Amino acid sequence: MNAVAISPSRPFRAATVADDNQLVFYHGPPFRFNSASRSHSKFVYDVAFSPDGKSLISVGADAKAYLYDGKTGESKGALSVDDGHKGSIFAVGWEKSSARVVTASADQTVKLWDVEANKVVQYLPLLSLGHLTDFRRTWLFGPGSSVPHQQVGTVFTTSSAAPIVSLSLSGILNYLDPSSAKPIRSVAGHQKPVISLCATESKSVLTGSYDGRVCAWDIASGDADIISEDGGGVVRFASSESHVWSISQDDILKEIDIQKLSLR
Repeated sequence: MNAVAISPSRPFRAATVADDNQLVFYHGPPFRFNSASRSHSKFVYDVAFSPDGKSLISVGADAKAYLYDGKTGESKGALSVDDGHKGSIFAVGWEKSSARVVTASADQTVKLWDVEANKVVQYLPLLSLGHLTDFRRTWLFGPGSSVPHQQVGTVFTTSSAAPIVSLSLSGILNYLDPSSAKPIRSVAGHQKPVISLCATESKSVLTGSYDGRVCAWDIASGDADIISEDGGGVVRFASSESHVWSISQDDILKEIDIQKLSLR
């Protein structure tokens, strides 16, 4: 099993999804098997009830999102394939109004869906070559095909400033506002134990961790940029006015330009 969801109000229902390509629907409490759905053709990764309990949604490795009746478990079909993801969908979240969902995918995108209209939200009309064009809200992360920028988690928040947060495979949290085509903030950091530290002349601090990641931290804001993710554990830094050198457990010496915060 990969995920479980329980309806927020009576009549209580539960659903589980798993690598057997099934969504299993339960009545309760106590929860007992009621039915199983094989809408998906591959692994099913996430499932969630709408806040009003009327709908249920599942997403999976077949890049599909299927809707179900929240009380009966009856399939209501898939979200539009025309607007769909090109890779596995790892996570799904409902807006409090139960009108929209957000999905996160291995294709490095997060999509905001209008459930009733069965399409990606057409948020703002844009003037293109003299014609009004609907802008379909999809956020794309990273250059090209980048595994660390795959989106593996997403949730609606109660914040009006950042209603949606997504999680990159690299561990970066992306704060999203439907009115903006780009994240309004991305929060980076380490995913493994930090084993080295260095202050620089450019009002930043460098940290190195056991997985080879080097982060540059802005002292004023507390934000970090990941400037390296390759190699072994970064065990020591040495600095000058313009550069920092790091050594790691893979026996590699790296030179970092402090002003550009990039590796040579």
